[in-house]
Amino acid sequence: MLKKIKIDENNYVKVLPDGIFEIHCRTWGPTGANVYHFDNKGGGDLKWKQRRSYGGVGKKIFFKS
Repeated sequence: MLKKIKIDENNYVKVLPDGIFEIHCRTWGPTGANVYHFDNKGGGDLKWKQRRSYGGVGKKIFFKS
């Protein structure tokens, strides 16, 4: 089940199953949005980040736990 928690008009948290959540931060212009993906099982560890825009999707940048 998916849940979306709106913070304001440009930011929201997407809650995914199994304690996983993503923070979506939209910016103006061609930069699009930054997405930060967390795994809540280990206390909210940042797993990866990604830039998304109308021109395409960037590579996921993974972080070590």
